[in-house]
Amino acid sequence: MTSTHDGQRKRSAVITGAGSGLGRGLSLCLAQQGHSILATDRNLEGARETVAAVQQVGGTAEGFALDVTSEADIQRLMADEITPTLTIPAGVDVAAYRRRLIERFADPGLAHRTWQIAMDGSQKLPQRLLGTIAERQDVRLIYVRGSHALIGARIAARHDHFMPPSLLQSQFDTLEEPGADERPIIADAARTPAAMVEQVLAELIPRGVPNSR
Repeated sequence: MTSTHDGQRKRSAVITGAGSGLGRGLSLCLAQQGHSILATDRNLEGARETVAAVQQVGGTAEGFALDVTSEADIQRLMADEITPTLTIPAGVDVAAYRRRLIERFADPGLAHRTWQIAMDGSQKLPQRLLGTIAERQDVRLIYVRGSHALIGARIAARHDHFMPPSLLQSQFDTLEEPGADERPIIADAARTPAAMVEQVLAELIPRGVPNSR
């Protein structure tokens, strides 16, 4: 994004998942190109570590905790980001519908387990989120693609993770990759975070996204 202060245009980048890995690498690269970084992560300590790393390379950054379980944040997402992209039929009370959704999400009677929500979430992203992103021309989707063998090896190497390796095939069976109309930037999960960041920046910068957001 860009803003004007004292007659000068400033460039800022909001990075989600900035507390580690690809998010941290992208924060550092954009900071070195003159962007002010807003580092967001569920883990505030990780976001703060990214802020420190950005400052060490001479950049400016602020860190924030971003928790998708926050009802206030979900309400803002629905009202400010999703609703403007919808074609709403006559007579539909969108505000009331949003309230019903929040009530359903908060209903303990649904009895969804955390691990089930985590796994189903990756399957539902194409249906629930990618259309909204495609409608927002100022937003780009970065899709990190990995092979079955690669993801399986990484899951097997984890300890105390919610998803056992035996469920991986079911995830690949139902995976819906983003289509060309969603304008994804596809990064290879087999590459290092630094290499993925370099690829993403190479595809973003010619389109002017870092300079226009």
